[in-house]
Amino acid sequence: MAILLATHDGERYLDEQLDTILGQEGVDVTVFASDDASTDATPALLAQRAATDDRLVLLPPTRQGSAHGNFRRLLIDVDPSPFDAVGLADQDDRWLPGRLARQLELLREGPAAVSSDVVMFDERGRRTTIVKSRPQVRFDYLLESAGPGSTFLLAPDAAALVHRVLRDDPRTADVGAHDWLIYAIVRGAGLRWHIDPQPTVEYRQHDANVLGANRGLAAALERGGRIVNGWLRAHATRVGEIVLALQPEPDPALADIVRIMRLGRREQWRLARRARWMRRNPREARIVAACMRLGLW
Repeated sequence: MAILLATHDGERYLDEQLDTILGQEGVDVTVFASDDASTDATPALLAQRAATDDRLVLLPPTRQGSAHGNFRRLLIDVDPSPFDAVGLADQDDRWLPGRLARQLELLREGPAAVSSDVVMFDERGRRTTIVKSRPQVRFDYLLESAGPGSTFLLAPDAAALVHRVLRDDPRTADVGAHDWLIYAIVRGAGLRWHIDPQPTVEYRQHDANVLGANRGLAAALERGGRIVNGWLRAHATRVGEIVLALQPEPDPALADIVRIMRLGRREQWRLARRARWMRRNPREARIVAACMRLGLW
């Protein structure tokens, strides 16, 4: 299977992460690494590891400017067709033993993609399970991912679909998060996605995280700001447009939601009625609905 690793100034934790990926048992792994203009020793570390382990393949250095851009580059530039599955890897997590073998077995049961809950940990030794495996709802992919992209594993059909859409639709460059977009493409195409309640990744929480685990007051305030300033609505609209374009027969309910979102804050009360379709957590769906009714979304 192919594992797509995006790096940027990751020397502090990268060795440990690579050990947990390349040490996975019962699977054949090729890691494709794309470094995004690191200024620390990350490129040298990758080169050193690649020189002694042909399972690590280095893509030419690039400057993408974001994790989304770097993963998008990997998903476009790496041909998924020779592999039985494609996964994503952050540079600073730790993969639990048996992660890939378990997920590959889940894929063999029928879903097009799998992801999982994660265990968040920090430098103080605190550990918390982050639950992403609540029951999926019809259009949850418009407002959230299936969890951190580092837990994703795509079967060949899903990997080929994501590769094609990202390569052919330039709008995919403007979506805020690669994991959110991947989830939307797969779900929007009508393929099945399984979110495993058994954690497969230890997700490191530290100051350099791009988005972190979305927990705590600071994360809540940041999410609130993205609702009020229109960021979430704009990106959700773009995701919906991308999904509609890939559907042979566009879903009328999805088309209606996208049409209302394009209106900005006009008619948001109509959108509020559909909020329960757009978040897996009922409490979060109610908060989103309230923001829509108040004209804040």
